[in-house]
Parts: sequence; C-alpha cells; structure tokens
Amino acid sequence: MQSMNLLVIFLVSFIPLIIGFVWYNPKVFGTIWMNETGMTEEKAKEANLFMIFGITFFMSFLFAFTLQFSVVHQLHISSILKDEVGFAEKTGDAYADLNYFMTKYKLNFNYIKHGELHGLIASIFTKITII
Repeated sequence: MQSMNLLVIFLVSFIPLIIGFVWYNPKVFGTIWMNETGMTEEKAKEANLFMIFGITFFMSFLFAFTLQFSVVHQLHISSILKDEVGFAEKTGDAYADLNYFMTKYKLNFNYIKHGELHGLIASIFTKITII
C-alpha cells in the first residue's frame, strides 16, 4: 500500500533553502535584490537567520506534505475506507478490497510525468491563492 514518506518530505523541504542560497548569492541576483529592496549588509547582519530559515523550512515542509495528496492518488483510497468495519485491524472486506485494488492498479498513473502534472496544477492554484 502507498504511504507517506516523511523522510522524503523532510529532504524536499530543503529545496527552497538551496534555491535561495543560489538565488540570493551576490554573484547571481543577491546584489541586485539588495539594491532594489533597500537591503544593506548591516540590516542583513541584524536579521534573525534562525527564524527566517526555520520559518522557510517549516512552510516548505507544510507545502510538501500537502502537495503529496494532490500528486499521489493512491493516498486517498485508504482514507475512503478507513472507517469500514475491520479496516484498522487489517481484516474484513474493505481491507481485502483495498489490497486487491492496490495489487491490480497500484502503478496506474503512478509515474513521474503524471505526478509532475498534478504538482504543476496544485502549485499554480496554490500560488494564485497566495498572490
């Protein structure tokens, strides 16, 4: 059965930090960004970097955690059946049906391009609501 992989979600949450380290590097866009926003070296040194990076990581983790439900269809199936008799105990018809379904259809639409499509759609609509 498909399940969340919290280690992957944790690791993926570092991607915005890595991109930010490159993006805001003075050799890339850092100097331009500082000039355009009025940021100075003194202001940057006064900033609470632990809080900035911590909040960035936390929000990235939440986003990655939430995005998986749009990208991986199979995560929804067990949530539909979770309240059926015997499902939590891994017995009963619902659990047997889920095992049959996952054995037969597990890999349908479970490939990178389909996940990218859902990720793109979810990202666009998430960004639209933020903007």
